[in-house]
Amino acid sequence: MSTVAAREARLVSWIAPWIPSASTVLDIGAGSGLLAEALTRTLNVQVTLVDVIDINRTPFLLHRYDGGTLPFEAQTFDVALLAFVLHHSADPQQTLREACRVARRVVILEDTYRSRLEHLAVIWTDWVLNRGHGVAAAWGRLRPDQWAAYVGSERGRVIHTEEFPPKWLGRYRDPIRHLLLVADVRA
Repeated sequence: MSTVAAREARLVSWIAPWIPSASTVLDIGAGSGLLAEALTRTLNVQVTLVDVIDINRTPFLLHRYDGGTLPFEAQTFDVALLAFVLHHSADPQQTLREACRVARRVVILEDTYRSRLEHLAVIWTDWVLNRGHGVAAAWGRLRPDQWAAYVGSERGRVIHTEEFPPKWLGRYRDPIRHLLLVADVRA
């Protein structure tokens, strides 16, 4: 299994319990599209990709948008996926608001930290992974409780939070603490 495949498999294992079978999923900030591809291989879901830039490496159609208003009607999707997107968004509140508008559930993965060393690892890793790809610099990094409060301040009712600590050993190493937030959208 390649490093990319190992990464996507790890992310799918975290989010799969929160994406019902036969769901329509909007992958906001889809990037390479590899996570969407892994989701469709693993789950019985239909995934639509949308991003402000096109670095799609899959056969899936990518919809470009302006980063403000998603080009979909309200409640079009069962799930909106924001995987490591909000901290890069020019207007994260608008991005989250739009996710809540077009979907009934929002599944969010974000980088987070609990110590100064973890915070430095987030900054360094974000810079290394995103330089040269046209990805906006991270607007800010929050602690787990701050992310949960941020998501809860919109139309989402947070129903699950889970932290994944850094993984320093094994085939796939990841120096970043990650946070999974699942919110059902309030009408």
